[in-house]
Amino acid sequence: MTGTAEPELPDTGGVAVVLAHAAWADGSSWNKVIAGLRSEGVKAVAVPLPLTTLADDVAALDQTLERVEGPVVVAGHAYAGAVIASTRDEKVASLVYVTALAPDEGETVGDVYYWAEHHPQAPALGPDRHGLAKSTGEPLLFKGNDFGHTDITPAMPGNPHASHKG
Repeated sequence: MTGTAEPELPDTGGVAVVLAHAAWADGSSWNKVIAGLRSEGVKAVAVPLPLTTLADDVAALDQTLERVEGPVVVAGHAYAGAVIASTRDEKVASLVYVTALAPDEGETVGDVYYWAEHHPQAPALGPDRHGLAKSTGEPLLFKGNDFGHTDITPAMPGNPHASHKG
């Protein structure tokens, strides 16, 4: 990574948390979760996935894990479930899947993505000429809450965009 500042990890001891973002997001989608964890004294950081290939994303996760002292809880949202399942870092104490893909050994992300019929507003995906995922239908334009929230905390208490009362 060139020209990018490394996020600072607080020295709080104990378990650290590494968070991996979905394919249509970036690490900032975890900002509220990171702030909440850090306010409780938990080391937390989001891994910046390049979203070029699964192998590249796993390499980015592994590079982040090299910088974190274990034990580590790794959480992945959506596509990142496949990423976190692929790490072999011995510091990983547990994996957390947040509405995430969980492919079986030898199964591809594409296999999981097409297990069931999708919501009519879900993007149709297919490989581009380089074998990378792309939308095969209309351009992906997210307006308001047509397709979800801009952060990973929609159901957390106190979120004004929460879909439940309580």
